[in-house]
Amino acid sequence: MRLMHRCLPRKALYITGKGTPSFPALTKEEVQDALDAGRFSHRGLKYNKWILEKYSVKELLHALGNWSFIVRKEAAKELGTRNENVVKDLIAMLNGPNRYARYGACLGLKQAGRNSEEAVDLLIDKVVNDKDLTLRYYAVEALQLPWEKDPRPNGLGDLPRKAGPAFLKLAAVNDPEQDPTGKMTRILTDILFRSFYKDGEGIENVDRAILIPALKAMLANPNGEARSIASRAYSKLSDSDLEQLWGDIYYAAKDPAPSGVMFGRGVKMNGVRILAEHHMKEGFEVGTHLLDLPGYMWGTWNREIEVIPLLKVYGQGMKKYFPLIEKTLKKGNMKKRKAREEAYEYMKKTPMPTDLKTIRPYIDAYDKEHEAKARK
Repeated sequence: MRLMHRCLPRKALYITGKGTPSFPALTKEEVQDALDAGRFSHRGLKYNKWILEKYSVKELLHALGNWSFIVRKEAAKELGTRNENVVKDLIAMLNGPNRYARYGACLGLKQAGRNSEEAVDLLIDKVVNDKDLTLRYYAVEALQLPWEKDPRPNGLGDLPRKAGPAFLKLAAVNDPEQDPTGKMTRILTDILFRSFYKDGEGIENVDRAILIPALKAMLANPNGEARSIASRAYSKLSDSDLEQLWGDIYYAAKDPAPSGVMFGRGVKMNGVRILAEHHMKEGFEVGTHLLDLPGYMWGTWNREIEVIPLLKVYGQGMKKYFPLIEKTLKKGNMKKRKAREEAYEYMKKTPMPTDLKTIRPYIDAYDKEHEAKARK
């Protein structure tokens, strides 16, 4: 960033102005407006986190229409602490003509929605049907369940759970024009499997016609963290579910995601775990591949520590890797060390299983399906 500051006056790079038309400098008023927004104030109203309590509900509602996200967010939090019920005002803003006010209304309902089913239904409708992708993001954020650091006593409570099926349907939607990096699927993955169906709890009651396509999209998302969060649901999947997902699980474990690689370890470990638990040959293939990866790669820290206990089912088939395993036995905390030592002792004493199964037919079907899509 400091180098960019030094490059800016030279305008030698396109990003600093080379070859682009000149834009008028910001006026004194515009600069002051930006500074005021950074201090949580706008047009004479000092929306400051230390003095927000001095402002009326009417002023806070006005602040929700500010161009600055910070001002809108702080005003929404303050509204969530007030006794006045402003749900009707927020619903009107959400349906109004001012886009900043619509964004602010989402933040306001998140903090001050007062368990309004009407508000939740309207937010779900915006998520599913509105053409403004930014508004849809804000509406999704508003429908997050409260968590320990953000309790929201006057928020929407547990009602957003009813958005689960709609969120799963939307997570499977590919929108390359508006959302080429799959950000919507990433956000939905986080909400669905960190709160609505935490670590897969409750998915046994979800319609497979919407769950399976959603999981496929999540495991193929460009972001490694999204893949890892989705993989937490593996242990809750039935054999029938897995038959539809084996190809996706295999490639999500084997191939690194294009982005968010530092958070991609979870999908790899969970992939090896589920493959090994079902005695699949491919668990050995993927697991030993992870052992061979260079240690300097993102998301590989302590990889060998975590993967060794997962591979013990393959017994002496791991013999080639015994020297590597011995080097890692002293790494990590005592609890993890004991698990590695026990796994290693089991491997040394146990022959490679002769009854291993394979998911190769599912992988081949996955390849054919994606090749056909690529030709279209």
